[in-house]
Amino acid sequence: MGHFWLQVLLLLPLTGFNPSNSSANLFRLVNGKLEVFTSLPGGQLDGMVEVGNDLVVSSWETQTLYKVNPQGNAEVLLKGIASPADLGYDSKRNRVLIPVLSENRP
Repeated sequence: MGHFWLQVLLLLPLTGFNPSNSSANLFRLVNGKLEVFTSLPGGQLDGMVEVGNDLVVSSWETQTLYKVNPQGNAEVLLKGIASPADLGYDSKRNRVLIPVLSENRP
């Protein structure tokens, strides 16, 4: 587990969509104050899981998985996933687990 993520509380609001710039914000609680950690394109963020030192976040709206590093830089990890939901991580096989709810399959 990455030590950075243990030092902050990340909030992943399903309704964190910002229509003025077509992005969704990830927030963190630092010293009792809520601040924007990073913004991702699109909205309807759903799943979030730690993989190594990074976070993997899913978006229903963009049908995408994003990888976010501890500095808040995000990159597309995988596109074209219909309704990616709550994520899991299998550390033995080094795999991100992606349930696809609209297709009723894991």
